[in-house]
Order: sequence, then C-alpha cells, then structure tokens
Amino acid sequence: MTDEHGAKTTQQVTVEVAGTNDKPVITSQTQTGTVKEDDVLAVNGRVTASDVDHGAQLTYTPDNLQGQYGSFSLSSSSGRWTYKLDNNAHQDLALGESHSETMLVTVTDDKGATTTQQVVVTVEGTNDKPVLTSQPQSGAVKEDDVLFVRGQVTATDVDHGAVLTYTPDSLQGKYGAFTLNSGAGTWTYTLDNNAHQDLALGEHHTEVMLVTVTDEHGAKVTQQVKVEVTGTNDRPVISSAIQSETVKEDDVLFVRGQVTATDVDHARC
Repeated sequence: MTDEHGAKTTQQVTVEVAGTNDKPVITSQTQTGTVKEDDVLAVNGRVTASDVDHGAQLTYTPDNLQGQYGSFSLSSSSGRWTYKLDNNAHQDLALGESHSETMLVTVTDDKGATTTQQVVVTVEGTNDKPVLTSQPQSGAVKEDDVLFVRGQVTATDVDHGAVLTYTPDSLQGKYGAFTLNSGAGTWTYTLDNNAHQDLALGEHHTEVMLVTVTDEHGAKVTQQVKVEVTGTNDRPVISSAIQSETVKEDDVLFVRGQVTATDVDHARC
C-alpha cells in the first residue's frame, strides 16, 4: 500500500488452488474391424485415452469378452484388443450375410472417473458346400420278380437359408431308367422287364446314376446310386415251323427236318 507521499508497506495474499478429478478422454479413432469365415480369422485394434490430471492411472475393462461367433481379448493396461473368430464352430453365416460383434470398453482412472468406447467387429459369411448325410445308395431288381427299387440322396448345408437342388448325370440305364426328385433327392429305378430278358440265371448288371447336390451359389457334392439287375432263367422258345413230313413203304424211307428254338438268356441256344 502506498500513501500520497510515497510511503508504502506490503502484505502477501495467498490463494490456494484445489484440484478436482477430471475424467479420462477418449483419444482413439472409431474402433472397428472385419473377419471372414475360412479367410480372415482375427482382427485387432487399440482403445486409447488421456487424463489431464497429474499421475493419473488408467485401466481398461470390457463389458463382455464372449461374442456369438468368437471372442475378444483386452489388455487392461494398454487398451489393446483382439477379436478371434471361432471358425470351426461357426460356419452358418451364408455368402453375403454378416453379424456384428460388440464390446464396450470402459476406461477408468485411479479415482473412479470413467469414459467408454465401443468396439464393433463385423463377421462376414462365406458359401459352404453341401455335405452328404445319406448312407451309400444301392438297390437290387430282378427279372420277372422285383421290378423297381427306391432310395433317397440327402444332404445338409450349414449356411442359413441354403437351397439344395439334386440333379442326375443320366436317367437312362441299359436295362431300365431312373427318376429323381430335384427338390428332395428321392429316386426310383424301374426295370424295363418286357424289353430286357437277356440276363441269364446268376448273371448281373450294375446300373449307375451320379447325383449332384448343388446349393444356390453353385457349391456342390456328389453321391453315386447303384442298382444291381439280376437275371433269371427264361425257358427256350420254339422258332421252327410245324414239323411234318411223309414216308412211304418201299419208296420214301426217310425224311429230314429241323426243330429250332431260341433262348433270350446270354450264352444259351
């Protein structure tokens, strides 16, 4: 203080500034990533934050590490995270289908103040080929006895909403014909019994149809259908005309002719 003649005196004024706890502030960019079935199986990133308070200690904690299609890991001290796809257990996402996995990371300082950032990972599906579920497809028919046989080729596809189609390489066999349901995979082989009687007793012929199961994106798997055709013994059939001739005492003493027959069975008359 100074008077009008220049005399002065002083006194010190002390002001104490008291600090408060400031919450952390997120400094990392948006945290996203992408994984893909059978291709990109892991992705990583880092949540970062700052705290203006001197000596602040930050800890990073997740709300949940387990996702539907895989799992996260998170470093509590650095905020580094990794998402790993459980590829073997999850193949059900179809081509073009996706699912989002999320983890909410909370950053906490040593006084309990918090802030959060969400991590989002997109899981993309791929097209999986169908898998056969039917047993080996075989059957047997027999001339003049068992004239048809049935079965079913079945398959599954883990992809959501997959549509399967069943197609044959050929329906016509040597001794009969197949039919095949394109939507269900059910098949029938019918022996053309009237047209084919040439297999002998104990003789066999195998008819084969290759069934291809295809999904809507062109992935495919195949199964062979085998039908064994067994012959029976067919009796001979006379092929000669009526046999009649005349002999005459002391004149025509002998006559000749020929009885002929055929047998449709292989290696017969």
